[in-house]
Amino acid sequence: MTLRQLRQIASDLGVSLYSRKSKEELVEAISTRQVEEGEGRTLERIEAEMPPAPRPAAETRVVFLPRDPQWAYVFWDISEDDRSDALH
Repeated sequence: MTLRQLRQIASDLGVSLYSRKSKEELVEAISTRQVEEGEGRTLERIEAEMPPAPRPAAETRVVFLPRDPQWAYVFWDISEDDRSDALH
């Protein structure tokens, strides 16, 4: 689950200071709160019921970022359409 999704669940359960907690702390706090309230829905069950996190629509692109005259960073994103075309 994403941090945003965990924060929403923590907010719904009334976990205090949920916005300041790390992902691990949120998982622990949510699990503890669910046990205290005797709630039958576990974090795993909630996650299974949720739709997958949306992925941004990627377009195929290459980013070239020069660092100095001898070095550069290169990043790339390949769209799903281009990826499937390349595989077939």
